[in-house]
This record gives sequence, C-alpha cells and structure tokens, in this order.
Amino acid sequence: MNIMLMSVRERTREIAFASPSVRRSATSPQFLAEAISLATLGGAFGTPVGSCSQGSFRVASPLPAA
Repeated sequence: MNIMLMSVRERTREIAFASPSVRRSATSPQFLAEAISLATLGGAFGTPVGSCSQGSFRVASPLPAA
C-alpha cells in the first residue's frame, strides 16, 4: 500500500508538471486508465507464467501435487 501511495503521489506531480492547465479532476481518469491497463497486462502475462511454473514444479517435485 505504501509503495502504491508513493507511486500515485509521484505520478500526480509528474502529470501536474506536464500540463499545468489541466484541472485536478482530469487526472483521475488517467490514473484509472493506467491502473486498468496495468492490471490487465499483469493478468495476461501472469496467468501463463503461473501455469507453466506450476506444471514444471509438478514434474520436478518428488512430492505429490494436491
């Protein structure tokens, strides 16, 4: 949570610096779009990586998979 808070604060300053004439309420949709795109990309890449890792651990591990 602390890392996300610092990231948002840093991005707020960056957005405010990049376009000082933009209202504060206009930055909210940009944060929302970034959060949605990052979550979607993370899920799209994380799911296949997790599945492949799970399959390789099942093959390599001497313990039975539950």
